[in-house]
Amino acid sequence: MLFFLQDTVQFNMKNFKKINELFVNITKQIYKRHDNNFLIILNNWKLIVGNHLSNKSLPKKLNKDNTLVVIVDNEYLLDFQYQTEIFKKKINALLESNTICKIKILMKK
Repeated sequence: MLFFLQDTVQFNMKNFKKINELFVNITKQIYKRHDNNFLIILNNWKLIVGNHLSNKSLPKKLNKDNTLVVIVDNEYLLDFQYQTEIFKKKINALLESNTICKIKILMKK
């Protein structure tokens, strides 16, 4: 009886995929949707804008013309707009290039 169960377990294990194969498929889909630079900006957003504005703003996307689209809470819109040049410099320093030409601000609904 034990021998029969052991063969059944081995058969079922063949149907599983390795986790690294699944991980590669998932990351490929993420990188297709988002530019690598956008993911770097998203991961370092708190460092770029600071604690005060990181909770009130979120980068939405990076357009093909190197415009970063950011959603900002209504009451922090002017603060964020005032500091956009500083944020551009920090982002470009982080990416080690002049990738971001413009920051477009959208008001959070």
